[in-house]
Amino acid sequence: MRKREVEEDITYLQTMLFYANQVKKKYALVNLDEDSLEQEMFLDSVALMLGQFGEQLDKQKISYNTYIKYKRLYDFDEMKDARHKIYHHYGGLILERLLKYVNDDLPVWETQIRNIIAELEHELETSDREI
Repeated sequence: MRKREVEEDITYLQTMLFYANQVKKKYALVNLDEDSLEQEMFLDSVALMLGQFGEQLDKQKISYNTYIKYKRLYDFDEMKDARHKIYHHYGGLILERLLKYVNDDLPVWETQIRNIIAELEHELETSDREI
């Protein structure tokens, strides 16, 4: 049971890395010096991908055991809340907050997610040897 749970957790975490990569790709298209509908659409797509990144930490996706274990080590709440702070702000997107998440927080979060994946993969290897 735990093996399947860990495998699914790894899949969700890898999906987070996929969305992190999408954030970087979309953000590379942004020109903050240009004020146009096209640039607004690029920023909206960055926000959408960042939201999907955090969405993977939903408790209906990540197992309870993994969530509790790593929540204490890494700031899952901030990763998840990023989407709320971007999407649910009345009046639209808060550019400064989005830029902070993309430039400052996302690289740290990616490293943390990679660390969790490595630990979970090690857990799987260890459990396979015990069988």
